[in-house]
Amino acid sequence: MRELKGKSLIEIPNKYIAFDIETTGLDSMYDEIIEIGAIKIEDGKEIETFSTLIKPEYEIDEFITELTGITNEMVIDAPKINEVLPKFMDFINDSVILGHNVNFDINFIYDNLINEDMKPITNDFVDTLRLSRRLLPELKHHRLSDLANYYNIDTTGSHRSLTDVRITIDIFKNLEKLVESKYSNIENFKDACKKKSHSCFKASDITTINTEFDEDNLLYDKYFAITGTLERMSRKEAMQIIADLGGHCQDSVNKDTNFLILGNNDYNPILRGKKSSKLLKAESLKLKGQDIEILSENVFYDVIPELENKTIQKQDNFVGIPIDNGSFNEKEKQAYYLTKDILARNGKNIEDIRCNINSSNYFDISLMYPILRLKLRGNKDYIVIDKYADDSYDFSYFLQEPCTKNDNGKCRLILSNIEEVEKLEKYIVDQYECALAGNKTYIGNVKVGQTNYNKYLKENYQ
Repeated sequence: MRELKGKSLIEIPNKYIAFDIETTGLDSMYDEIIEIGAIKIEDGKEIETFSTLIKPEYEIDEFITELTGITNEMVIDAPKINEVLPKFMDFINDSVILGHNVNFDINFIYDNLINEDMKPITNDFVDTLRLSRRLLPELKHHRLSDLANYYNIDTTGSHRSLTDVRITIDIFKNLEKLVESKYSNIENFKDACKKKSHSCFKASDITTINTEFDEDNLLYDKYFAITGTLERMSRKEAMQIIADLGGHCQDSVNKDTNFLILGNNDYNPILRGKKSSKLLKAESLKLKGQDIEILSENVFYDVIPELENKTIQKQDNFVGIPIDNGSFNEKEKQAYYLTKDILARNGKNIEDIRCNINSSNYFDISLMYPILRLKLRGNKDYIVIDKYADDSYDFSYFLQEPCTKNDNGKCRLILSNIEEVEKLEKYIVDQYECALAGNKTYIGNVKVGQTNYNKYLKENYQ
């Protein structure tokens, strides 16, 4: 893990350094930085720039050249990374950093500094990707090109560092104006972000298309609240089942609540000393005579006949599934079907998801670029993730440990059983979007090798 990495801030700084890098690929363990561009900004004005090409150890391939315009001839006399990094670190000093999806850029810099036995980058940073997702949730995608189009920003010369930096600065200025117009100031915006992080959705968001209900079922016309983490499904999925059976979902316990459902860990008597506010409220209302029952997650499943056959999908073969190579054990099959089901219920097209086992026995579920990487052979089962500073993901449920030195910047989430893949729903959906975006870039910029994905992307992504 990048333990010394700075914090992701929700701020509107008036002094910062915006930067961007170009690389030969997405993985800092294998790929190289070939350009760094940075601009120092004070009070909205450009003060100083830093820009340099970097000579990689290996030749730049055709894809990267077509994407960035950087050729092997252009970098033949460029300095190497060990010469550039000290100058770049002097330039940024202790400034707040700004960038779009800046986690990616910082991780590359961090890992290269470690590889060169230098002190890692520890600057706090503001990510315009993070800001835009919160300020413009109506946009389907929040890539640099999407935001530039949204704000009518010229993208001529994009995929070169300084150009992308200037595009990012223009986007940031527009987002700053949006903060002022919608929230008056940054503090109000930060407060709104905190409230949203505590609840990704509201119970009132859950609706049903059903018009006829079995009025004899236990859930019909009853009010339900849920507390704790459910083991078998997401809270949103449980609420959808309740709504589909004619019940009503609530965010909090009140005088109308008929049932409070507790995740199994919360119901466990060992944990009775740590009661949630919902549980305390339910107990208080019950003592006062309200018709309210407190159910464990397991009892909730028992009273819903529709869940009797809702088990983890298992199949004996991979008919119709694109497979690169290798034979797949039962854990890997189960992980695949769990991931597929998560994506399907989130409306994602899963036609081209494939399975692969590489030489290290890691099991990849991917759409050209990895969606989920698992180690499901040997003494320990785990998922390999990037250790994001963004608070979009909560991995606190899992036991975590750093990966090996070769996987610098990665983290292991230890699995006690494969069903725990379900707890990574948001992460998996976001990784799918990243993989799909990478494929679209590939198709849009590479003239060769596009046969496998061209039809799929054009039909399902554009």
